[in-house]
Amino acid sequence: MGIPLGNNDAYGHVFSQELIAFIKGIEKSEYDGFKMHQDPTFKDIINQGVFFMDVALTSSLAKEPMQHKLYWKNFTREVIKTICSWHQNTVFILLGDEAQAFKPYITGNNHIVCAEHPAESIANKRKFDASFTKEANDILEQLGGESNKIIW
Repeated sequence: MGIPLGNNDAYGHVFSQELIAFIKGIEKSEYDGFKMHQDPTFKDIINQGVFFMDVALTSSLAKEPMQHKLYWKNFTREVIKTICSWHQNTVFILLGDEAQAFKPYITGNNHIVCAEHPAESIANKRKFDASFTKEANDILEQLGGESNKIIW
């Protein structure tokens, strides 16, 4: 999943429309709309074992953005294949069509949860649905019990 960070706010935090939609989606899905303070680095989530990765790890203002994404395709594929071979029962959350194109590389006893990317929700003037968090937690709970769930 890739969510561009955007511009700094008054406190030096970096937020983009996609990041704001992602945070609001989690607030709605996990906390019934309760506004939470979410560090834009997602440190608390990462410390629970969540690994965020975009299909492209740099950005480009070029007229050909697909060329930029093609540059990272092999690297992304190899990272996914390595995770699959080293860590069984990994839950992959693929946000958007570009990420979902990597589904064939997720093999073994690993799990896939697919959802729309926040940018797609914004482009279509819809609220971002982060119910993928509950689906991922259901899988994690089945694999290792309540304590295995992510606190989003």
